[in-house]
Amino acid sequence: MDRKKERIAVDELHKTVTKTADIVKIDWCKPASVCGAVKRFNENERIDDRPRKGRSTTSSTPENTQNIRYKVQRNSERSIHKLAREARD
Repeated sequence: MDRKKERIAVDELHKTVTKTADIVKIDWCKPASVCGAVKRFNENERIDDRPRKGRSTTSSTPENTQNIRYKVQRNSERSIHKLAREARD
């Protein structure tokens, strides 16, 4: 079960069952996940991820890696700075 679905399930259980310990007894969820989801919901009434600080990272997908390799093969003299700029665009 992914995190968002897990949080939704914990939230629904938290609305019906008031004790976090009762939710923890269910086997499909870790105690830390339950406590975190309940705390998040009590703080801001939302189950979404908190906004992250800083610059977001780009993923190293096989497609991105292949594109960079192809560009380097075409022109090995191209600088890393130019390759990075082209990859962002």
